[in-house]
Amino acid sequence: MVDYPFEYAVDGITTNDNAHARTNFEDFPYLVLDFGRNVSIDRVEIFGILDAPYFQHWPRLHDVEVRVGMTDEWEFMEYCNYFMGPDSYLIKVDINCDQCLEGQYVVFKIVSTDYLGEGNNALVVKEVKVYGR
Repeated sequence: MVDYPFEYAVDGITTNDNAHARTNFEDFPYLVLDFGRNVSIDRVEIFGILDAPYFQHWPRLHDVEVRVGMTDEWEFMEYCNYFMGPDSYLIKVDINCDQCLEGQYVVFKIVSTDYLGEGNNALVVKEVKVYGR
């Protein structure tokens, strides 16, 4: 069960650590944004959580790959870019696509096993923003 719904990831609030979205713990958690139509995308921002008590249980952003496509099927999407992380001081991550991409869907996915060595991940974000031309 997800305690914090993904609606929080696109509500426009970047300052409240209590209003965040997160997945359950799993190997490769992801968040899918569906724009409902084709859009041009060249940059995304991910707002993480800096509040220390959360990180006793949930890891910081790490190994997040962003893809864009007309389908939300990972293997058919185009690569935007990658954030290795984690960085204990970043609360906002800027990811610039290598080129402007077209698509209806944007997927944010942790693509590596848990850097804490516990064998699973949780994707925790306060907000995601997508920009294009």
